[in-house]
Amino acid sequence: MIGISLSKPYRGKWSVAWILFAGIAIQDTRACLLAALRKLQDGESAKQFEQNFKSLSRLWEAISPDPCLYPHRFTYQWLSGVFVAHRRRKSKGGKDGLEELSAKTRKLIEENISFKQMVDALPVFKIDQNYTGHLEELPTAADKAAALEAMLSAELTEDGGQGFVYRLLGERLQKIKQSKDASDKATEDRLQDLQHIAEDLAQTKTEPERLNLTQPGEYELFTVLRGCATTQDESYLADCARQMIGQLQTHQLLAPGWSRSKGGRMRVGNSLLAESWNPAYAQLGFNPDDPQPAFVDLALAELAGLDG
Repeated sequence: MIGISLSKPYRGKWSVAWILFAGIAIQDTRACLLAALRKLQDGESAKQFEQNFKSLSRLWEAISPDPCLYPHRFTYQWLSGVFVAHRRRKSKGGKDGLEELSAKTRKLIEENISFKQMVDALPVFKIDQNYTGHLEELPTAADKAAALEAMLSAELTEDGGQGFVYRLLGERLQKIKQSKDASDKATEDRLQDLQHIAEDLAQTKTEPERLNLTQPGEYELFTVLRGCATTQDESYLADCARQMIGQLQTHQLLAPGWSRSKGGRMRVGNSLLAESWNPAYAQLGFNPDDPQPAFVDLALAELAGLDG
């Protein structure tokens, strides 16, 4: 660790911001930046770094341009660049992270042109059918896994409440993130598992149009039926979802505000239950003697999410 000859309060803030990167030789290189980002792959470590760096940044803003800071200017620039790269990677929209920093810190980052260019050059992507091309820009399986995990977390964790499928994908992601095994074999397996989630997420984004489930509630109900039914016939499940939503609309049960009253939710739930007894839905495999099948509560939750 670099020695710090600052006042005690500042020295303490510096130490906690730097401690996660102990063992990394600070350099203006892509490899060094990627090594730092791998240290932030764990959610708790990332949270700790964000909090500590912001605290350090406030102190730097207050003390600068005191000459005592000059020997530590490069290290602080490096920490700032890591923060910006980390925030860009976490941001679903790929924001540059600079807007979160104070004016003096932004200026420092912009002065270190070569390092800022490396930060800006790191692939920041959204999960779609083309995400693998961006992933291949990274040199190792560990770097790819770290980047992909960050992007999946931005879409599946930070944007909670997106729907049934997103929650299921988020649960799969959380299980992967709980593993602390850093061996080469574990890293390769982790990357493969993350890619499977990314592929499923990319497919989910195109499904509504592909299945012609474009009316409000149709795709949401389809995902519930697919998760609860004994059949996985997509065409049949899509038809069922369209018909059920059509019935709810015909009886005006999804009027704005329906989910905010107990009676409104009860009417929608009862309609879905009664509709499921229709012989046309027999292939769903629901038990007609079950007074409260699981799909009803799940469907209510999904449809209520659309009732703005």
